[in-house]
Amino acid sequence: MSSKENKYPILIFSHGWGEHYSQNTILMEELASHGYIIFSIAHHYECKFSSYPDGRTIHLDANSLRFKKIMQEQQNPKAIEMFNKMFSAGNDKERMQVFIDTNNTLPTLIKGSPKYWAEDISFFLNQLRDINRENEIFKGKLNLDKIGVFGMSLGGIASNEICITDRRIKAGINVDGGLFGSVLNKKIQIPFMFLNSKRFLGNGNLFTSKSTMDCYSLSIKN
Repeated sequence: MSSKENKYPILIFSHGWGEHYSQNTILMEELASHGYIIFSIAHHYECKFSSYPDGRTIHLDANSLRFKKIMQEQQNPKAIEMFNKMFSAGNDKERMQVFIDTNNTLPTLIKGSPKYWAEDISFFLNQLRDINRENEIFKGKLNLDKIGVFGMSLGGIASNEICITDRRIKAGINVDGGLFGSVLNKKIQIPFMFLNSKRFLGNGNLFTSKSTMDCYSLSIKN
C-alpha cells in the first residue's frame, strides 16, 4: 500500500449479470493508479463464479427457480420488442415509456436483482470498518467518508439503487445500465454519472434529471 497519503478514497464495483468480479480489471487498475482503493464484489448465484475464503467456488445457479424465471421473462417476445424500441423512441416521453415497459416485462431481473445487489453492497459497506481496523493490507488506509460506487450493466442499475438507499455513498456511476429499478420513481440525492453505449443516445436529459445534485450523461458513439 502506498504511503503517499494517510488514507485513500474507496470505490466499489459491481459486475454485470452473469459476469464475474474480475470483469473490467483493467479499469480497476487505471483507477487505482489515480489514488483510489477499489473493491470489486461478487453477487453470489448471479455471477459466473465466486469463491469463499474456505476454498468453495459458487457458480451461477441455472437450476434455481429465480434463474428459470429470468430466462422465461427474457424469452418473452415483448422483451425483444422493448430492446428495439430503445433505438427508435423519438422523444423523452417515448423513451421513458420504454424504460417503464421494460421494467414491467423483466421484473425479476431488473426490478428484483438490483435490490438484492444493493443489499450486497450495503453488507460490504458494513464490513469496511472491520477491514480498516484489522486487515494487514488496508489497516487505517480506508477513507470511510469518501466512498463511491460504479457498476456495469445490471451492476450499473445496482449503483442507481444503492445511491438511493444508502447515505454512506457519496457519488456513483452507472456504466450502460439505463433507467431501471427504483430510479424510475425516485431521485438520486448525490452527484452521479451515466456512462452509456449508443443504445442510450438521446436519453441525456432523462438521465440527468434523475439526480438532485450534479449529474452527467455521456454516450459513446459506435
